[in-house]
Amino acid sequence: MNIEIIPGKKIEEIQSEFSKRFPYLKINFFTIKPKDSKGYSKADIIDSSKRIMDVTDIQNSTPLHLNGLMSVAEVEKNAREQIGLHIEIFRKSGKVWLKTSSSDHWTLDEQNKEAMESEMKITEKPEETDYHEQE
Repeated sequence: MNIEIIPGKKIEEIQSEFSKRFPYLKINFFTIKPKDSKGYSKADIIDSSKRIMDVTDIQNSTPLHLNGLMSVAEVEKNAREQIGLHIEIFRKSGKVWLKTSSSDHWTLDEQNKEAMESEMKITEKPEETDYHEQE
């Protein structure tokens, strides 16, 4: 899958394209490197309504190549090198989004599958037994 990074494209459009392919993953964009090993803060996230040309020096269309067999670390590195933006990929876990830092070596497909299976476990709750006395 290639996501075309064009100067006039909005961050939210890129996020939407990414989510169509990986529905249990989310991608956030940052203009700066993380300050420490803890990563980025919410204040560092680029507003998704911004256009690429508002946050980078990209003048021409640039493809960002992604496929399910690429590790999170590879995708994050490619984004930094090809479009000059720092990204962080998050995996859905219930109602929260987890940073994939400790599993950056996993592929996008593995991350997506883990999140999907986690979601299934949450929705497949066993029936509760009624322990009240029946009359």
